[in-house]
Amino acid sequence: FEEEVKKFLGLTDRETVAVSTGHAALHLGLMLAGVGPGDQVITPSFNNIADFQAILAVGAEPVFCDIADDSLCLDLEKAGDLVSARTKALIAMDYDCMLCEHDEVAAFAEKHRLRVIHDAAHAFGSQHRGRMVGSFSDICMFSFDPVKTITCIDGGMLVVRSGEERQRLPEMRL
Repeated sequence: FEEEVKKFLGLTDRETVAVSTGHAALHLGLMLAGVGPGDQVITPSFNNIADFQAILAVGAEPVFCDIADDSLCLDLEKAGDLVSARTKALIAMDYDCMLCEHDEVAAFAEKHRLRVIHDAAHAFGSQHRGRMVGSFSDICMFSFDPVKTITCIDGGMLVVRSGEERQRLPEMRL
């Protein structure tokens, strides 16, 4: 399954790891990003509770950010006001068929030295500026819950940048 998803997404420089749920993918993504107790994670306020639960599960604090009216995705201008010395990561969530401006998200993260967990739970098979979702984000997660684009009754997938991160995930998912 992991190899078929990798092939479907056209990944040549990324790795895929299947997990039990989308929530598990978010949780493990935050752990891979080094998020832990005392850290803060900026997340859209208009979001699924699973993102908030995953942040709390690693001992971090969710920092709720407003969304842009036109996309229902994270408003990066408002997110800039929320970055603090404790901010470790940012969750960029694609909402329904509305995708974040991922190039701007990447630039924002680089400027503030943040890891990005791309919540693409509803975006499997989508493209952003001609690139498959999952092929460009720092850490990307998909969900295969019954209400998602592709379903396996349940399940999730993480897409990561390095073989080193990929090697850590099978043990972490257990």
